[in-house]
Amino acid sequence: DRHSAYAEEDYGRNALLGVPPGGIMFVAGDTLNAAVEYLQVVDGYRPDVAVIPTSLVHFEWWRQSFRRHHPGFVLPEQPLESDDVAWMTRLVSGILTGNPGRTVYLVTQDGLNIPPGFAAVPAGIGYRLVAVGNTAGQRIRLVDWSFSARSLGAASGNHHNDLQPIYDIAWREVQL
Repeated sequence: DRHSAYAEEDYGRNALLGVPPGGIMFVAGDTLNAAVEYLQVVDGYRPDVAVIPTSLVHFEWWRQSFRRHHPGFVLPEQPLESDDVAWMTRLVSGILTGNPGRTVYLVTQDGLNIPPGFAAVPAGIGYRLVAVGNTAGQRIRLVDWSFSARSLGAASGNHHNDLQPIYDIAWREVQL
């Protein structure tokens, strides 16, 4: 009986919760990508956030679909062929250049792969990416630490064990 199992939904909501209107969120990992996509497409929750799954962005079919759902959003045109640091740097730089004024977040279960020239500021269950010289952007903000946590202590299938470390990291960061 999984009628009260909310870990995946809470995970997706918490990832989207701290992103300001019109923000950009890079997601790495299938669990988060599936949760966020479900919330946006089925529930209509936070469709204003441009979610970019790092594992899919190099596929042309994904890029075409993204452009249909986010008209006016600029994706870099250069070939995106791998997931190394140079590729991620080009992707993030191209998106920031083409979409000025949008805040960029990264949520991952796979460890941080921050492109050179950017800093990762803890923000909820993820990180806000800011240019290294942007000292104002590197401040930790209380608004980034809102949580919806119906099921942190309740088992929710196999993915619950994958999600708990993300919440543990976020909790440690907010305690600092």
